[in-house]
Amino acid sequence: MFDYTILQNNLHYLRIESRCSQAELSKKLGLSRHTYLNYETGIRIPTLEAMRRISAHYDIGIDDLLNKPMAEKQIV
Repeated sequence: MFDYTILQNNLHYLRIESRCSQAELSKKLGLSRHTYLNYETGIRIPTLEAMRRISAHYDIGIDDLLNKPMAEKQIV
C-alpha cells in the first residue's frame, strides 16, 4: 500500500510557501475548501484530475508531489 504522507506534507508545504489560505488555493484549483482540506490532511486521496490541477498550479510534476519531500529540498 502506498504511503500518502509525502503528498500530504507536500500539499501543506507548498500552500504555506505560496502564502495561500486553503480557501484561496481551493478556489484557484476549482475545488471546495473542504475537499482540499481533506487532501491536505490525508482524509481523501486527490483524483487524477485534482493532481493535474495542483501540479500545474505549482509547475511541478505529479511524481514530485507524490514521492519527493519538498521541505527537505529547501536545505541549502
